[in-house]
Amino acid sequence: MKFIKGLFVAVLLITTTSTFGLKPRRGTIHVSPNQTALINAASNQDWKTVEHLIKTKRVNVNKPGKWGMTVLMYAAGSAPLETVQWLVQHGATVTNAKSTLDWTSVMYALNAGHNRLNKGKTNKEQAFKVATYLISQEPTVKHQTTSSSSPGEILHGLGSGKTLDSSIEEAKEEEMAIEEFAKKLDAPTKLVKLLKTR
Repeated sequence: MKFIKGLFVAVLLITTTSTFGLKPRRGTIHVSPNQTALINAASNQDWKTVEHLIKTKRVNVNKPGKWGMTVLMYAAGSAPLETVQWLVQHGATVTNAKSTLDWTSVMYALNAGHNRLNKGKTNKEQAFKVATYLISQEPTVKHQTTSSSSPGEILHGLGSGKTLDSSIEEAKEEEMAIEEFAKKLDAPTKLVKLLKTR
C-alpha cells in the first residue's frame, strides 16, 4: 500500500509541477511495474523516450495508465507546447477522458499554468499556450466538468495516512464546468472566453 501511495504522490507531483524543458527530468526515475514503458517515460517527463517508443514500437499513445492518465495528460501538465503538438500529430487524441483525479488533458494544462511552484511568467504563458492548443483540438471542451480542483488536498490526505480513495473523496467539490475550473486557477480572461465559445 505504501508503494501505491508513493507512486500516486509521484504522479501527482509530476503533473502539478511544470518543467517545460525539452530534456527529461534529472534525478530519480520512478518505474512502476504496473505501467507500460510509455506511461513510465511520460510520468518521468522523458519526452525523448516517449517519442522513441511511439516512432519505433508503435505503442498505443492513447492507452491510459493505472491512474487513468494518458501520455497527453502527462504532457499537458509538464511538457513544452511542441511536445504536446507532436503527440497530437502522432495520434494522441484530445478527449473528454478523465484520470482518477477527475481531470482531462486540458485541465492538467490549466493547472500547470496556475501552479504556485511554477515561478516564471514564461512557464505560466507556456502552460496556457498548451491549454489553448488543446482547447482548439477538442470541439466539445466546454462540456467538460470536474469535482476536483486541488491535487494538493489529495496529497495532504495521503500524507496524513488516508487511503487514495478517501483522499480523493474528501477533496471533491461541487461539480464545476471547465470555465469555472479555469477561473478558479486564474487562467487569462482570453482563455476563459475561448472555453465558453468552443
